[in-house]
Order: sequence, then structure tokens, then C-alpha cells
Amino acid sequence: MRKQYRSAISHLLKAKGLSAKAGDSAGVALASSNLSTVYLQTGDMQAAAESAEEALAQIAKASAVPGTREQALCN
Repeated sequence: MRKQYRSAISHLLKAKGLSAKAGDSAGVALASSNLSTVYLQTGDMQAAAESAEEALAQIAKASAVPGTREQALCN
């Protein structure tokens, strides 16, 4: 299977931006968590750490949305 990391990062950044624009903290948290996973796979540890930290910060804002914390932490 061919890995398409650049495409994944591009789509996740777009999803994160749209979620932020809509005020959807849960969406930002999930996109950030997924970005962290992709960055880890590409070896970009700094970006992975920053995305993981952002996901955790957004989880606190999205605590009213059931399952957000669990979904973000399971990535």
C-alpha cells in the first residue's frame, strides 16, 4: 500500500481549519490527533508533539461532546 502522507496532512489541516472556523473544538481535537499520528509516521517528532498538545488542549474545550476525549486519545 502506498502511503500518501502529504495528502493526508493537507486534508487534515483543511479539516482542522474548517472545524476551527466553525467553532468545533471536537473537530479540531480529532484532526489534531490524527495529524499527530501522521507526523509520527513521517518522523516529524516536533510537529507530532505540537499536534498532540493541541489535541489535548482542544479536548478540554470539547468536553461537552461525548466520546471526543476517547476518540482523540485512541489515535
